[in-house]
Amino acid sequence: MAIVIIAGAVGFSYLAQKELLRRQAPARPKALPKNITASANKWVWSERVGGQSSVEIRADSFQQIKDPPRFELEGVELRIFDKHNTKFDLVKSAHATFNPGDATLYSDGAVEITMNEPLDNKPAGRLVNIQSSGVTFNSRTATATTERPTKFKFDQGEGESLGANYDSTTRELILKNQVSVTWNGNHPGAKPMTVEAGQMIYKELASHIMLFPWSRLKREGLTMDAADSTVNLKKGLLDSVDAKQARGVDITPGRKMEFAAQDLHMEFTEKGLAKKVNGVTAAMLASSSATARTVVNSDRLDLTFEPQASESLLRLALATGHSVVESKPLPQGNKLLPDTRVLRSEVIQLKMKEGGDEIESVETQTPGKVEFLPNRPGQPKRTMNGERIWITYGAENMIQTVRSVNVTTRTEPDKKNAKPYTTTSANMIAHFDPKTGQLANMEQWGDFKYDENTRKATAAKATLEQATDVINLTGGSRVWDDTGSVTAANIVLDRKSDDFTATGNVASSRLPDKKGGATMLSKDEPVQARAAKMVSKDKNRQIHYEGNAVMWQAANRIQADSIDVDRANDKLLAVGSVVSQFVDQAKADQKKPQTAIYTVIKAPRLEYGDKDRLAYYSGGSSLKRPNLDVKATEIRAWLKPDAKPDPKAKDAKPEESDAGSLDKVFADGQVHILQTSPQRTRDGTGEHSEYYADEQKMVLTGGNPLLVDSLRGQTRGRILTWWAQDDHLLVDNTGSGPAVSRIVKKPKK
Repeated sequence: MAIVIIAGAVGFSYLAQKELLRRQAPARPKALPKNITASANKWVWSERVGGQSSVEIRADSFQQIKDPPRFELEGVELRIFDKHNTKFDLVKSAHATFNPGDATLYSDGAVEITMNEPLDNKPAGRLVNIQSSGVTFNSRTATATTERPTKFKFDQGEGESLGANYDSTTRELILKNQVSVTWNGNHPGAKPMTVEAGQMIYKELASHIMLFPWSRLKREGLTMDAADSTVNLKKGLLDSVDAKQARGVDITPGRKMEFAAQDLHMEFTEKGLAKKVNGVTAAMLASSSATARTVVNSDRLDLTFEPQASESLLRLALATGHSVVESKPLPQGNKLLPDTRVLRSEVIQLKMKEGGDEIESVETQTPGKVEFLPNRPGQPKRTMNGERIWITYGAENMIQTVRSVNVTTRTEPDKKNAKPYTTTSANMIAHFDPKTGQLANMEQWGDFKYDENTRKATAAKATLEQATDVINLTGGSRVWDDTGSVTAANIVLDRKSDDFTATGNVASSRLPDKKGGATMLSKDEPVQARAAKMVSKDKNRQIHYEGNAVMWQAANRIQADSIDVDRANDKLLAVGSVVSQFVDQAKADQKKPQTAIYTVIKAPRLEYGDKDRLAYYSGGSSLKRPNLDVKATEIRAWLKPDAKPDPKAKDAKPEESDAGSLDKVFADGQVHILQTSPQRTRDGTGEHSEYYADEQKMVLTGGNPLLVDSLRGQTRGRILTWWAQDDHLLVDNTGSGPAVSRIVKKPKK
């Protein structure tokens, strides 16, 4: 009984416990579908390399599919560890498929990738967050790829593309198409920069971003288009950009700057502001303001910027190799346009003013050439070559001065039949009108030379006044052409009229004028002159000398306070203490040397006309020849004319003559004649006298003429004529009564 009771108790207890366990046991899971071998929650799969985690996949739940073999994961996290196991890249997706055969994870839905997640939850560097879909991850190669639209964010900005590939081993992110990236900067007020490209490769380890086959950078008013480009980062910040076939424009209020080069390098500050730009091969910089457009072209262009609070201002531009700077003025209402300026040199430096909108100065570091091209009629074209050139600017990019050394200039007037002229000097400075930008004046010094067709000039210093087109030569000045020359301390040359004024120790020399000209002397010898001042007008046809003026030709000369030569009308006028000297020219048939015979005539005034070879002396005159003195109120002297060729002779040539010698002299008004010889003197008075040089014939008339002969006594008559050579006297008193003579008897021995 006891055993039965015990057995019953045990059995009851067993059944009760069994029922309790049955009631407490979990519900039996449903049967798995035929194609699923396993399913679970909180699934983890990992792969280790060298004892350290390399890849780890976590999922809230998974199902293992038989065919094709794969894992379907929900709530997926993929971790890709760096080689130091200090940080990892995290990939999140709501749903993914993992293929253990090829170790790939694919998510058709949204995927989020965060790079550089720290293991210890401490900041471990720059985070990059990528969002996309249709992502395939290969755990063996640690790469993720997609062809779908992709967005990404990083600590300095964000971007998007169509298709992406990320390699966690090499830390490279490839954006496949339609790339756009924006850098916001890490400083308050920093202006964002947008980078666009066909494709982009971000190399995190090298801190490079490669853009191709085209690229574009935009930052506020700055836009740059290029082919391949490389963006270089420094501590995650934009550091520099290298671009191929680059062309850009930077627009700010009141200014537009364009640039281009086959190879362009740009450097930025930590605030993302440009500080340097270097362009190589076909480099170009163009700056446009309201008043002018300046373009720089060269083999290499180096730009230096001055970063401000929120923008960079251009300070220096250095052009190297075949450099050309062209500054072209822009229309300003009704204002007249100044010249366009073109500067050429191997090396040119431009310096900008504070504010970066206007040019402060331009200089060459090698020999250069400047062209001033007129933009309105009537203005000359100017060209200047110099060993070094310095240009300064005033307000509104108006040129202020141009300075050069070892310089040559060329000016081409905009006038019909006007000849260009050139100048050279050791130094030059040109000043420009600040309102019009036109040349005001130009100074050249140090061995100055001027060359205009047949006219040439030299001086220690020259100054051109553009408004009057007058050149002022100082210091050992000399002007000459194929007809003669002038030297003086100072020569002022009027280029409009070809007139000039010379002052200070003036000396001139002019070849004889074969076609005429009031030389009053022979036409076979150069005419020399000296004076304190000389004025030449009407293309050297009107010449004025003053201040101890002296004009001579061989031994013949004229001296006066002033001498005026009218070459157009073949006249000469001398005023004030006039002294003229003539030497009788020996005839061709005279074989024996002859003693020079000088004729010196003095008077307050002399007028000469070359047409009749007459010199008219007035105001109280005197004439001296050997053994002959003539005094009168007026004296008229005729010079012998030039010889003329015989028109009947074959190959006719001018005969040699005594041209320029004294031919005859007429004196009027209180005439007094004194003729002397070793044996006797003759002293004649009257109102009119005539002297014929070849015959040595003297005629005295008017005022009851009187001749006193020291040997023969006195003779009066209406006309007294005597010949000095043969000692012959003729008295003509026709109609005036008998002639009166007082004979001097010879003393008896």
